[in-house]
Amino acid sequence: MRDFPQELIEQVIDCCHTSDPSIPSPDIGTYGLVCTKWVPRSRFHLFSHVRVMAIHRLSTLLDFIANRPSILFYIRHLQVDMGALVIDQGLLERMHHLPNLTSIRLRVVSTWVLPSEPESLFPHLRAWSSHSPSISHLHLDRFILGVPGQFECRDSLILAMLSCVPSVTSLTVGRDIKIFKDATTPVVPLPLQLSELTVVGLDVSHALFSSFIAHPPSSMPHLTFLDLDPPCAVEASAQTYLKRAGHSLRSIRAISLQGWSENTIQLKRLLQHTSTNLTDFAFSCFQPQIPDILSCLPSADWNSITVYIQHSAGRIPWSAIDAELAHERFQHLRKFAVFDFHSHKFLTERTRSLLPAADARGILDLTV
Repeated sequence: MRDFPQELIEQVIDCCHTSDPSIPSPDIGTYGLVCTKWVPRSRFHLFSHVRVMAIHRLSTLLDFIANRPSILFYIRHLQVDMGALVIDQGLLERMHHLPNLTSIRLRVVSTWVLPSEPESLFPHLRAWSSHSPSISHLHLDRFILGVPGQFECRDSLILAMLSCVPSVTSLTVGRDIKIFKDATTPVVPLPLQLSELTVVGLDVSHALFSSFIAHPPSSMPHLTFLDLDPPCAVEASAQTYLKRAGHSLRSIRAISLQGWSENTIQLKRLLQHTSTNLTDFAFSCFQPQIPDILSCLPSADWNSITVYIQHSAGRIPWSAIDAELAHERFQHLRKFAVFDFHSHKFLTERTRSLLPAADARGILDLTV
């Protein structure tokens, strides 16, 4: 391939590399050894995700970068892990100049250790933001802020972190975070550009949406994507927010491995306050409940509807599903898919005959 055009070589390397850091891409480190034309794109992916951990790991990384400063330009996703060994603030300052950074993930790797004061991260967040105007995603994961051994975080701290990175459009908060509303904290300005929100846990949902609805509609973010886990996170404050700003939502994901008996009620409550602007909806429920949920969806220009079900929770009512999908509300639907929680598809060449009307329209997602 050394004689192939550079553009084609880069496309091949892009296809071989996965952008998901949770999926290993072991060969990317050897791509640059093929020939010199493979080096630039290989390096682009090899250093795209950087994870900053304890002091000795960070020191080694910085020593490596010191002789190769161009590596800083390849870093697009930065993860900062806080745990038993507190990260040296001075060392972290040497990681400030990341001009192409697009996402920051802050997480705690130990449930027994209280990390340094969260406010100590603010200068770093501001520095990363000033050097990279392209930061769009902030992810807070397993954050322990408060008493050791308790997953607690003041909602004002999350909003303060957001204010440090004004370019953020996507916020993920969850994964074992216990968040509580700051009763004594004044209303904190919200980032109006925030358009995507993922919240994991009822406490997270209540505190964040309570902060949102403390503002007039003109001063609150108008989300286009909302991911709730569990769906029962649609409590009073979330419902109030949806009443005021739910018309902007284009995509909703309401999936959980827990609270199955509550899902149908909560999903209906969620859908009460959405509009015909929705294009994508993914939800989880028991098999018999699928037609009932579909009947609650509004008439819209649907792009996709995806259902996640338990493997052994009764028979799937294919005929009733086919009848619902034939309703005029779904006349524009382009794709319908059914999965279990192991990502196994229930719609196959063998089962497509169970949905004859939907199959005739070509909307069944049969891809593996």
